[in-house]
Amino acid sequence: MFEREKHIGKYFLDFVIHINNKLIDLEIDGKQHKYQDRRENDKIRDQFLINNGYIIYRID
Repeated sequence: MFEREKHIGKYFLDFVIHINNKLIDLEIDGKQHKYQDRRENDKIRDQFLINNGYIIYRID
């Protein structure tokens, strides 16, 4: 199963893929994700998702 722009907690995920009882968050990152403050926010967000059973893949 595939979902686009899924809301989890206070975050919006670009794409969520449900496969073999796994939750995969596929993020298509633009250049704004290269700034230091955004990278720090992404780390917090990713940890929240990992703690909630997601595997995160980021594509630049």
